[in-house]
Amino acid sequence: MKTLEEIIKNADYKRLNAALTDRAVELALKLKEALITINFEGGFLGGCWLYLEEKRCSVSTDYFLYIESSGLRGCLSTYKSYYYGGDFNCWVSAATSKLRLIFLNNAKNIFAGLEKMQNEINAEIEKALEETKEL
Repeated sequence: MKTLEEIIKNADYKRLNAALTDRAVELALKLKEALITINFEGGFLGGCWLYLEEKRCSVSTDYFLYIESSGLRGCLSTYKSYYYGGDFNCWVSAATSKLRLIFLNNAKNIFAGLEKMQNEINAEIEKALEETKEL
């Protein structure tokens, strides 16, 4: 059995948790850009409730990708919680390790759902262009 000090230090957990966070943020930033492009505001996608939340402060505006599960909610597209732009009215609450793990476990399904949404939008646009070609 490990000593109390070994249990508290738990280097494996710290290393794995850092890798989990890095991978989740990397994928979330890519997903966020794709979701902005198709004007996705939020909903159930690939097994997760995902939302794009716009934050405005005195100096800029940005979108943040949030996940919600089992009453927990957190931002996937940032490493730590912080006040966006230093504005105390723009709190960005980072996702917990549990939420990041849920996101990664569903990542393949999320990106498959994104592809399906993109294909549906593309088909609608092509149809509209074809129907209005003679106008």
